[in-house]
Amino acid sequence: MDQDAAPRTPDGSAETPTSELRGSVLEVVRTLLGENDRDAILEIVSKLVAENADMSRRLAQVKRSFKTSEKIGRAQLLLFADAIARGEGEPESGDADGPDELDEVDARLRAISGIDDKQQENEFAKRTTRPPRQPANRAPAPESSSRSISYSFL
Repeated sequence: MDQDAAPRTPDGSAETPTSELRGSVLEVVRTLLGENDRDAILEIVSKLVAENADMSRRLAQVKRSFKTSEKIGRAQLLLFADAIARGEGEPESGDADGPDELDEVDARLRAISGIDDKQQENEFAKRTTRPPRQPANRAPAPESSSRSISYSFL
């Protein structure tokens, strides 16, 4: 395809621009308003609206590709703290000299976070587990009633 060819209309004829205005959109629209060229103004506005819609669509597509939140829930933190307390994921070391700086910082963080509070754990467990199933509220049959059913056919 020839790059220098004039744009073609749907019927196939070549269209040569008679007067092409250059400059910012506002300057071009002001010039066209002065010339009372409504068709050209509407064409510019329709192109701008189409371009705006395309940019909005692309922005929405980019926004969908990123996570909106990377928060860690309390239940996941509790599982992680339990795994650490059991010693999972820690390297084996023969260093049994006693608590070091890291242990002291861990103890302070646990105290500040309140992760060891039994009351909070119990409340959390109550919210995450189902209550025990209740028996049906059905009263037993009275002793005076007879359980035998008699059928009489004529």
